[in-house]
This record gives sequence, structure tokens and C-alpha cells, in this order.
Amino acid sequence: MPFSYREWILGGKTFCCCLPVRFGVIAMSAIGILVAGLLSIVLWFQVSAPAASMTTGERAAFVVAGLVETILFLASILGFVGSIVQKQSFIQTYAYILYGHFFLNIGAAAYLGYVVIDFQRNATRVGCDETIIDDEAQNDCRGLLRITATVYIVIAAIVLLAELYGAIIVTRWLNYVQRDKREKRMLRESKRATDSAFSLRPLNRSFYDDSRATSSVYLPLGQRDEEFDPYAEVPRSAPSQHSRFATDRTLVNDDDLRPPPPIEVGYGGGSWTHRDISEEEKSRIELAERDSTTVSLADLTEAEKERRRSEIKSPYGPPSAEEDTESESLPQYVATFPEPQHTPPGQPESLLR
Repeated sequence: MPFSYREWILGGKTFCCCLPVRFGVIAMSAIGILVAGLLSIVLWFQVSAPAASMTTGERAAFVVAGLVETILFLASILGFVGSIVQKQSFIQTYAYILYGHFFLNIGAAAYLGYVVIDFQRNATRVGCDETIIDDEAQNDCRGLLRITATVYIVIAAIVLLAELYGAIIVTRWLNYVQRDKREKRMLRESKRATDSAFSLRPLNRSFYDDSRATSSVYLPLGQRDEEFDPYAEVPRSAPSQHSRFATDRTLVNDDDLRPPPPIEVGYGGGSWTHRDISEEEKSRIELAERDSTTVSLADLTEAEKERRRSEIKSPYGPPSAEEDTESESLPQYVATFPEPQHTPPGQPESLLR
């Protein structure tokens, strides 16, 4: 894996060489609660003072500072709670507010630096150049005022760097929480996929969710929560446009748009239904009841007579159909024998008979 400065700065798990970043977030948020809470109380107390004690610009500056410190106080509470319970949204909010507070402090430090340098310039001119005559004393006075500005710059730089490092610590902890959640999610997905390979109940994927409402294919075992009813009619719809159903037609009926047959089909064989069977039985019973009554032969119509003749059954089976074609007559041969001839006594027998 190539070296990355971003990973080196924001991807670590410790700070100050060995301390865990979670401890740093907890400690920094606790300190922020105390410091920001105290500063917000002081600033709002100063704002509530009589209007004659400060100008309009000063009051506006105190109001803005009070709002900033109050927001930092609330964000520190979120960071403290989020670092304990590993709440990603709380830690992320705390990190964003810390970076915003850092940039605001840069602007405030620059403005205060300008004020301090301007004060040093005026103090040097009034207190050193115009008041002190000795050159050595003037140099000492200028050096003292110069040290004051230098001390402010050093303190402001340390505070800003400390706040930036604290924001980096929070970012490291946020990245760690995100990586940990991502790894746990991948582990759950992998375990679910492994378990589904040895289970009759497949995963709840969008593949089945999309096809369940548009396809008439029965899902694998265990997909449906309700009990299977063999007498329930299955709604038919247009075939799914999913690639699986477009290529694999193993379980798909080729005529999906044909309306389903009645539920009674299959009882009695063929295409007989309960309704057909009941109507046939009723007609047979009515016919039997009508035939059981004594009816005169003269009252019967020709169609009824023909029907009754056709219903006469022979023990030799149904009569065969008459053939229309005439069979060719075969020659008949008759064997004839001559009568025996008797020779009178005293005459010789003929050689040929």
C-alpha cells in the first residue's frame, strides 16, 4: 500500500505517540465543556451589563463571542457523549464545529494581533520616544514592548495549534468509528451470505422483492410467511423483465397471459368441473324419473322412440356400422359325385368306368 500523508495524519489510532484517540476525545470534550461553559457565562454576563459601559461595536463583539462559545459548549457535550457510546453522528458534528471554531479563532487571533501591534507602536512612540530622553533607556523600553507582542504571537500560535491537533484527534476517532462500522457491516454480510448457502431460506435481496410482485414464479421454500394453500388461485401477470426470467424459463409457464382454469378443473378427469358433473347428474336423475312413469306408446314422439331404441343394449355389444360398399361375390364350387353303376350278372366289367 503506498504511503499517504492523509492516512498518516488522519488515520492513526493514537496521539502523543501512545495515547488512544478515544481517550483524547473524551478528555478534550470534557475540557471544552468546562472552558466553553465558563467563557459563555462570563460573556453573556458582560452583555447583560448596562449599555453605557460599552459601545455598540463592543456589545456586538461580545454577543458574537458568546454565541460562538455557547455553540462550542453544546458541541463539546455531543462529543463527550458520542465518544463514550461511539455515536458517529455526534462525533461528526463535534468535529465540524471544532474546525469551524478553529477558523474563527484564526480570524480573532489575527484581529487581536493587529490590535496588539498597533498598541505597541503607539506605546513605543508615546512612552519611549517622547517620554524617555536617554537612548539606552529608550532601547530597553522598545525591547519590553516588543516582547509583549512576541509573547502574544507565541501564545496565539500555541492555542491555534493545540486546537488544530485536537480537531485532528477527533477526526482520527471519527475515521476509526467509520472503519469499525464498515468492517462489522461487511462481516455481517459475509456471515449472512455464508449461512444462506446452507439454508433453504435465501437472503432478502431486492432481486426477490422486485420479482415477487411482477412474476408468477413460485419462490424457493421458506420465502413466503403464509401457509401454502393448494386451492388458492394464483394471480397471473405479464412475465418479468428481469434478465434471469428472460433467459431461464425453467419454472415459467410459456403462456403466462392465459387466464387460469377454474379451481374445479381436474376433478373427474379431463376438463370436467364440479358444475358440469352436477348438471350431468341432475339431467340423468330427471331422465330416470321421467322414464320410470308409464307412458303410452302412442304418446311418444318419433324422436323419443328413436332415442329409446338407441338406448336398448344388447349383451353382444354395440351394433356394428353397416358397410356401404358391396362385397364382391366369390364363385361357389359344388362337389358332385356320379351314381354307382351295377353290372348285370354274366357280363364282364368295363375297363373304364
